[in-house]
Amino acid sequence: MAETAFEAARQRLGMSTAEAVDHDTLLARLEQALWADPSRELERLYQACCREAAARERAVAHRLVVVVPVADRPRQLRHCLESLAEHQRGFAHAGGVSMLVVEDSLDLANRRAHADLVREIAAAGLDAHYLDTAAQWALIEPLQATLPLFLGRQRAEAMGHKGASVTRNIAMLWLARQGFTRPLFHFIDSDQVFHVDPFAARPRYLLDHARHIDRLFRTHDIEVLTGKVVGDPPVSPAVMAGTLLQDLNGILESALPAPGAACGFHGETAGAGHGAYHDMAALFGLDAAAQTFEYACPLDGAHTHVDTLQALGERLSRFFDGEHPTRVTPFSPVDVETSLSPARTVYTGNYVFNRAGLRHGIPFAALKLRMAGPTLGRLLQQELGERFVQAALPLLHRRAEPQTGSAEYRPGVRHEGALVELSGEYQRQFVGDLMLFGIIELVGAGYPAHLPKGDRVEALFDNVGERLLGEYRQVREQVMERLATFERRLDGHHRVEDRLFEPYRHFARLVRHNYAPQAAAVRALEDPAFRADWIRRLAVAVRELPAQQARWAEIVG
Repeated sequence: MAETAFEAARQRLGMSTAEAVDHDTLLARLEQALWADPSRELERLYQACCREAAARERAVAHRLVVVVPVADRPRQLRHCLESLAEHQRGFAHAGGVSMLVVEDSLDLANRRAHADLVREIAAAGLDAHYLDTAAQWALIEPLQATLPLFLGRQRAEAMGHKGASVTRNIAMLWLARQGFTRPLFHFIDSDQVFHVDPFAARPRYLLDHARHIDRLFRTHDIEVLTGKVVGDPPVSPAVMAGTLLQDLNGILESALPAPGAACGFHGETAGAGHGAYHDMAALFGLDAAAQTFEYACPLDGAHTHVDTLQALGERLSRFFDGEHPTRVTPFSPVDVETSLSPARTVYTGNYVFNRAGLRHGIPFAALKLRMAGPTLGRLLQQELGERFVQAALPLLHRRAEPQTGSAEYRPGVRHEGALVELSGEYQRQFVGDLMLFGIIELVGAGYPAHLPKGDRVEALFDNVGERLLGEYRQVREQVMERLATFERRLDGHHRVEDRLFEPYRHFARLVRHNYAPQAAAVRALEDPAFRADWIRRLAVAVRELPAQQARWAEIVG
């Protein structure tokens, strides 16, 4: 009789035949071994064991429906969907996997490319669906008048760039009308993939995401589950310039005195933990941004500091599309079951809910602000309590497309010749923070069941806005101080050819363009009329949300 994968795993792990262990425990041990030694042989054995386990669980497993909103990213979408297809080929989830791509592109050629890709993936055997803009309009036309916060005010001829949150809400309306059996809906972003090691030379499938998600929902009372991301940060470049300049100054300080010396950036490094990239990490209860991180040089073989600086300089332009060259979040393996804990933030690019969770549309979606996930999370935390959880089930986040080194499309970031304009992104970030911290205070006072009377909502947002404005000013001052140090280091070098530093000087010009007092975004944030207008809009939205939430739940229920 042929040896089963589980028998082979027992032998590989050095377990005796007398040692009693169930399949779940054996898989957990095999995962630990794979994380310690991510060899191709162990990866194949792990996948074979997961397939054997799946064969026993078909009668009870959930169907996983992976939902991918996409706007003008055909190449990045291909990486995403191919990784999902490869994941399903390797693990063969017991309940099956379906996929829904939801269109939000402006470019008609990109829409066609997305549709063609979905057909290609479907022809390869994955249950794949494509929700085009015409079908979306048919869904929302009779509803948007009563759900403007969730759906915005769209037009049939202008259904592109509605925003990721509105697009996700439209996807939920479509999902509510489908007849999936025992579904779990997994929302991800189009710039993410299902392999999890950001430093690996080849894709490594080190987690059976579908099986873990299925088991967590089967063995715990969960309505909404959120994961996180590894690799590139899930935040805006508007709030990362300070930490990058901090690290760049440290790199130049170490490298410039001996540019021809062997590279000294290959020591042991702990990597950048959660939030380490964020200039205002302390605002969210994190302190990782205060320290300088040892740069992990990606070059192999013998090379000098000049080689290191040249390679790093070539990556600096990617920062404005969302990469952080010195603070990449590594995959830090943690047992999934024991990682389960109460959540307060939704990572909208990696979260899962059951059919009941469809009632939790993304609030304030039409405002197109950042921090939609954390805002939703605070509302879920109050409503669901222990049924809103987080677990160590990361996806790999890649802001830039590998072949070009840039994002295909990034809302709020405009490339204008040699300039990169972050003003739209910066404003979306500030007002998104205003929305989030205002909601935190409102929830603490009993919202949405209890709404402050009179103009107290406006007063609350005004107070929050003043505090945030102070935080933003402090960070900008720090950025400009670090930028001045950075520019002095570049101007004061005498041992390196000047052309080596042109990418660094260009980076400095772009930071100054976006953070200096005369920058468009800074002028907007400092304008009382700008803040007053957004406070008014947020107050109106806060008052209208409870009735629209009830209407939303009625429609998807």
